[in-house]
Amino acid sequence: MLAGMDSRRAALAVLAFLCVIVPASGIIVEKELTVMADGGTVIDLETFGFLAGGYADWDIYSEPRGNSDPGPRTFVLGCKDVDLYVIDMTAANACVQHTTFQNSTVLEKCYVFEVPREGETQQRVEITGTGRISWGILMCGDGATALRMEYTLMNPNGEHLGTGDIPL
Repeated sequence: MLAGMDSRRAALAVLAFLCVIVPASGIIVEKELTVMADGGTVIDLETFGFLAGGYADWDIYSEPRGNSDPGPRTFVLGCKDVDLYVIDMTAANACVQHTTFQNSTVLEKCYVFEVPREGETQQRVEITGTGRISWGILMCGDGATALRMEYTLMNPNGEHLGTGDIPL
């Protein structure tokens, strides 16, 4: 009986140790940044492993800087790594396709919402499939914008861990 208790204590000690040395990768982030755009610019934010039914909550305050009137248009993107990379490499072209023609074959593969040029917006993005989503900001146009944002990336049932970190 006593040996069984010691093995349980040892198992709990190992579990507690792992909880301390293995950081949780649940993501709740606050950021403040000023972005200069010259035609098209992408700013990388985070990558998170989602399960279907997860979500990303965004609270963003936008304010034009300098004489940026009306300032660049701002979009939040959630894409597979490779798709965000392609958008980053062709940001000006993606901006023209999306803002002028409302037809971007690259952006249609992503979760996308526009941030107002000035003021606050709150948005929840419902994740429909399982996979790693890389988040970024696409700035279209010329000028500078200050962004203050808080975002939460969450899996179903309040799970803060990404799919690569959820225990089996």
